Amino acid sequence: LVHLTTLNEETILETLSGRFGGHTTWTWVGTMCIAVNPYQWFPHLYSREAMLTYMRAVDAHAELPPHVFTVARRALESLINGGESQSILVSGESGAGKTESVKIAMNYLACVDGERGGGRMNATTAQVLQTNPLLEAFGNAQTVHNDNSSRFGKYIQLRYDSTAAQSGGHIATYLLERSRVVGQQEGERNFHVMYAVSGRAVGESGGAARPAVPGASACSYLNSGGGGAVEGGEG
Repeated sequence: LVHLTTLNEETILETLSGRFGGHTTWTWVGTMCIAVNPYQWFPHLYSREAMLTYMRAVDAHAELPPHVFTVARRALESLINGGESQSILVSGESGAGKTESVKIAMNYLACVDGERGGGRMNATTAQVLQTNPLLEAFGNAQTVHNDNSSRFGKYIQLRYDSTAAQSGGHIATYLLERSRVVGQQEGERNFHVMYAVSGRAVGESGGAARPAVPGASACSYLNSGGGGAVEGGEG
C-alpha cells in the first residue's frame, strides 16, 4: 500500500477490495500486515510446503507474497540475531480473523522449530498448539458478526532456549466477557462449552448413568439469545 501514487481512504479500500476479489488475504503496509478475512480456507496458503517456502527464502518480504508467515519469521529472526524479546500484536474488529491469524503464525513457528529439530515437533510446541481448541471452547461464542468470536483477550508467550528451540510457553487470558454466561443479545449464544455439555449423560463411577444434563432449549442461560447451531462449535 505504501507504493500507491495516491494514498487516501478510497484508494486503500479499493486496493484491498481488489485483492480480496482475487483471493489475496494478506497485504503489506510497510512491515505491517493487513489481513482481510476471506471466510473460506485456502489450504495451499497454509500447507507445510508453503511454510517451508517462506522459511527457506532469502528475503521472504521481498521475494514472496505478503503473509503472516513472514511476520512470524521476522520476529523469530530478530529474537535469534538480536537476543531481545519480540512481540507480534494482532488487532482488529470482531470477525477480522485475529484468532486464525495467531494460530497460523504459531503453526509456522512450530514448523520451523520442527525443522530445526530434525523434522520432529517437540512436546512443548505440540502442547502450546493443543491449547487453542480448549481456550476457544471456554472463551469463544457465536455473535451476530462471527460464529466463533473470541470473547476474551489472550497473551501468548513462547520461550526459546539458547539454541533457538522452543522450550516453554505461557498463556494469559483477560477481560473475559463474563456477562455472556447469564444472558446474550438477540441472535447470539453462550460460550461453546455450555452447548457441548448440555444434553449429555454423565456417567458415575459405579457404571450407572445419571440423568442427562438438560438440553440447551431447557436452559434459559443458553437460549436467551436465540442463536442458531454453530458448525464445529459443540463437539
